[in-house]
Amino acid sequence: MTTDRKRAYSFKEGLTMLAAKDVGVDPYLAVEAGEDVRSILAALRRAKTAKGAEKAKHIATAQAELRKLNPKEHGKLVNAL
Repeated sequence: MTTDRKRAYSFKEGLTMLAAKDVGVDPYLAVEAGEDVRSILAALRRAKTAKGAEKAKHIATAQAELRKLNPKEHGKLVNAL
């Protein structure tokens, strides 16, 4: 699926795009995954500012959520994350 970069995005999609940019992922790939990617991005954003065991916990959460994404459907995003 290819996202039309000129279309209007919903508020939630805009938040997803901002979170993706914050963790260094293509925001258009993230928006294509919809709800499925939001929990991953949230965990990665928390991991950016956490330290030690707390950081490891957030990364483990992101990895667990990442396993739920279909790599055939979102392969580029899975690789980017």
